[in-house]
Amino acid sequence: MSFMDPGNVVWFEISTTDARSTEDFYRRAFGWRVESDESAGGKPHSDIFTGKQWPSGGMYDHGADGVDYLMPAFLVLDVPAPASADGPVTA
Repeated sequence: MSFMDPGNVVWFEISTTDARSTEDFYRRAFGWRVESDESAGGKPHSDIFTGKQWPSGGMYDHGADGVDYLMPAFLVLDVPAPASADGPVTA
């Protein structure tokens, strides 16, 4: 199985109201590395490294008034096909 197989999570974004605690949780639980990314257009953003040499995801710090969420991105070869299929979406 390859990282780039259809159906795999190829990127994710975490939005948090407490970046320091969120970073600490993922670092302790999974050994992830989080680095500040100044190229995110002025928003507090960090790149998340899950063991590879390149980032696998990102984290936005929306502060106390923000919203916590996790948004995964899955690789598909034909977007209209899974989006229009009856039943569960599969690769």
